[in-house]
Amino acid sequence: LAGFFTWLFLVAVLGPVFYFTSNNAAMQAVYPFYKSFTSIWQFALYELSYFPFFITIEFIFRGYLLFGLEDMHDTYVHQNPSKNVHFIGFGLIIQMLAYTMWHMGKPIPELWGTPVWGLCTGILTYNLKSIWPVTFAHWTLNILLDGMILYHLHLLFN
Repeated sequence: LAGFFTWLFLVAVLGPVFYFTSNNAAMQAVYPFYKSFTSIWQFALYELSYFPFFITIEFIFRGYLLFGLEDMHDTYVHQNPSKNVHFIGFGLIIQMLAYTMWHMGKPIPELWGTPVWGLCTGILTYNLKSIWPVTFAHWTLNILLDGMILYHLHLLFN
């Protein structure tokens, strides 16, 4: 249930931000990667086939990196008890910086939002001990962004 409310919170809070961003020319030039949909089914299939990408991204940055750093921290503290570093700050910053570097070269609105998304979703993922709510929120917001861009460009199923 906490996962559902996390998804709902992210989509409700960031949906308006993504709507605003969908009007940005730089975002419209890049997204969606394919713009010639002839039906809602084609759009749905495209977005469904895009889901594994979001699983991969969230697994790498929030799953593997965040939780992997937690394991490294626990081992380090066990071996060096006098040098305990608060993990949550360390792990969050490392995964957020890596995530932000991966977004270099993307449109400016997306790049500006990346550190905020990385920190917020890192905290949520760490507290929930699951990447799934964030993965589904990331994917849902991408579907909304793609749909809104197509709508603004008057390309929605033309």
